Amino acid sequence: MKIVLSDEHLLIQFAVWMCFSIFIVGFVCFFLGIISIMLKIRALEADDENTPSYWEKAARLNTRFGGFFLREDFRNLRRLMLFSASACIAALAALLLIIGFFGEPV
Repeated sequence: MKIVLSDEHLLIQFAVWMCFSIFIVGFVCFFLGIISIMLKIRALEADDENTPSYWEKAARLNTRFGGFFLREDFRNLRRLMLFSASACIAALAALLLIIGFFGEPV
């Protein structure tokens, strides 16, 4: 299936572009949320003291990231991640439905 936007109604074109833009904005918000979480839990900082082994670093990062789900100061970031992920999924599903209903077989 493919959609030919030149032959479709203006409302369908608007819906396709709106779904696409919502997907892009949700994806960017999700990516920036991940970067913000990594900066807040200090996962991207280099250790200046004795360099621990790989397993010690992984364990420390796991406990820091586990705090993301429990600590109260991460509530807004949790909401941002949840809403942006659900917006991405919903926009992609709506876009696929529009293309499925109004698309032309190849």
